[in-house]
Amino acid sequence: AEETIPIKKIKRHQKPYWSTELKEAHQKQVKSWILWKESGKPRGGDNPLYSNYKKNKGQFRTTLREAKLLHEAKENEELASLASADNQKFWKNVKQRKGKKDKPQAVRVG
Repeated sequence: AEETIPIKKIKRHQKPYWSTELKEAHQKQVKSWILWKESGKPRGGDNPLYSNYKKNKGQFRTTLREAKLLHEAKENEELASLASADNQKFWKNVKQRKGKKDKPQAVRVG
């Protein structure tokens, strides 16, 4: 499967807000998911593996959301400073940011 299906790596320019804190939170979430999955995916709030997985997943999502907002605020601040300083760099930056939202990727089947 590894020969036919390429392993996708995260490129730094695709997620500039990614940090070691996010990486650790993601790894923690994945490890807790694996433990929960290996135990047969028992559900219910009283199950420690399930509640640990949900807790880690929530922490990762919160950290991710905060990192995205912080990055966006930093970019907006940079844009505001360019608006008052250099008109040409301002518009170049605006054009680069245009359409930068997460878009669904096209999937080719067959």
